[in-house]
Amino acid sequence: MRKLIVMRHAKSAWDNPEWGDHERPLRPRGHRAARAVAASLLADGARPMHALVSDARRTFETWRSMMEVFNTPISVTFTPRLYLAEPEGIAAVTRTAPDDATTLLVLGHNPGIEQWASHLAGETLSFRTAAWALFDVATDDWNVPLHRFNVRLHAFGRGRESSGGESSGGESSGEAVSPGHDAGPDTGKTDAGGHGGGDAG
Repeated sequence: MRKLIVMRHAKSAWDNPEWGDHERPLRPRGHRAARAVAASLLADGARPMHALVSDARRTFETWRSMMEVFNTPISVTFTPRLYLAEPEGIAAVTRTAPDDATTLLVLGHNPGIEQWASHLAGETLSFRTAAWALFDVATDDWNVPLHRFNVRLHAFGRGRESSGGESSGGESSGEAVSPGHDAGPDTGKTDAGGHGGGDAG
């Protein structure tokens, strides 16, 4: 049985009007949320063996903060093919993963990452920033089509951010949410599609 982790990047910044979308960094609370997600994955026995990561700055920084918690070498591919990719594109990149990586992380952007995870789960999953879904995958390799008949949703969670603002020193919790249940609103977050201090992709 393989494991697939599908994740959206953590909270990013819009502070500098000269930044293009591709260059936006994480906010401090985004780094905290990324570390919290990594801790949750370790608690679930889901340390990635390989990661496929969009080459945008916010996904790179999300991965870098997660690695502070994983604290072990993990192979990674940063690819422009995952930057704002549609579900079909994400699925195609996943098929390029090395077969010896029995636990794979795919780290990208909304709306594609939410749509693909929801398709695999067979239910609508709300991917706010730092949301993640862990799937059990009944295949011998990654070069096969994935769908809800060979993929089962094992856990769904979000990197919960401190409500105390950017200066809060408390670590976030990357708590899991039971499949099919919403965790409630996340402070300072918006659904994909609007800025409002949130992330559009």
